[in-house]
Formats: sequence, structure tokens, C-alpha cells
Amino acid sequence: MNGSDSVSPRIKQETEYASKIRASKMWLATPAAFGDITPRYFEVPMSGTVLFCSSVPDAYRDIFRHEETCIDFGNSIGSFKESFEKYRYNEKLLKQISDLSAKEFKHINSWSSRAKDFVKKVGEILK
Repeated sequence: MNGSDSVSPRIKQETEYASKIRASKMWLATPAAFGDITPRYFEVPMSGTVLFCSSVPDAYRDIFRHEETCIDFGNSIGSFKESFEKYRYNEKLLKQISDLSAKEFKHINSWSSRAKDFVKKVGEILK
């Protein structure tokens, strides 16, 4: 495992960053300082990598679903360690999660899909 507030010492370019995500089985993401879900939460599943994350805020639970589109390890270091050990060698489940989340995120949660949905909803309101 690697980690820091800055990836620049380890990853020099954005394309290298994307390749690192794609080559990983799981990628750890935690909310921003004020609990915001960052774009990384969406980038990881679209890359075919399993999102390994702390508890997801209620507003996002329909998108980030434990053992379907992510692995939610809760909010304690104990549950982090336990979940990491439980899932890191479970190839079948990791593949199942990565396949479903990649498909779902590319078709439902991409920027273009979200924009089309927004335009559609605004059009319905304006009618």
C-alpha cells in the first residue's frame, strides 16, 4: 500500500495516474475534509477497479452500494484492516464488483450521462 496527500513523488503524469488506478485491484478513497465525495469515487469504478471506501454519505448510497459497486469498510481503522484482509484475495467478488461498477458507472454516472439526465429533468420541469 502506498499513500500520501500528494501523489507527485510517485506519479508524474495524469495518464500514469489513470494507468495506476486501472492496474490496481482496489483503490482507497475517502471523503474530502468536509465529507464531500470527490471525483475519484467515480473515476475508480469507471477504470474497472474496485472502490475501497469509508462509509458513504446517505445521499450517495444508491450509487455506491457495498459489495455491488464498492467495498465500504466503515469508519474505523479496525474495520479498514478487517475489510482489506477479507477482500484483497477474493478474486471472484472483486471481479464481480469491478464488472458491475464499470458498466454502471460508464452508462449512468459518467459526466455525459449525468449531463443528459440533468437536461432531461430541466426540460420536464419547464414543460
